[in-house]
Amino acid sequence: MQWIKLTDRMPNLDEHDRVLIYTEGSDFNGEQVFDVKAETLNECFYTDPEDQPEVCKHATHWAVHPRDAGLHPTRQQDDLLALLTDIKRLDAQNLSLDLEDPNADHR
Repeated sequence: MQWIKLTDRMPNLDEHDRVLIYTEGSDFNGEQVFDVKAETLNECFYTDPEDQPEVCKHATHWAVHPRDAGLHPTRQQDDLLALLTDIKRLDAQNLSLDLEDPNADHR
C-alpha cells in the first residue's frame, strides 16, 4: 500500500469514493488510520470548516482504499474468515444440541 502525502496530492473524487487516511503525529484513542469518504479531506467541501471531521483535519497521508486497489485478502483476513466460519459451525452444533430429538419418546 502506498501512502501519499496530502501536501503532494489530494485523492481524485472521480476515482476514489473512500480512502484510508493516516494522522502522523496525532492519534485518536490510539488509532491513526481511518476509512473516510474522500471528499471529507477537502475543507472547502464544508460551509463551515469546523464541520470537517477532526480526523480529516489531522490527516497527513492518504492511500487508495483496499477494495478499490484490487488487493487480495491478506493471510490475517483469511484466518479471520476461517475463524468466523468455525464459530458459525460451532454455533450450529450447539443449537442442534438444544433441539429436541424428533425420534424421542414423548409419553
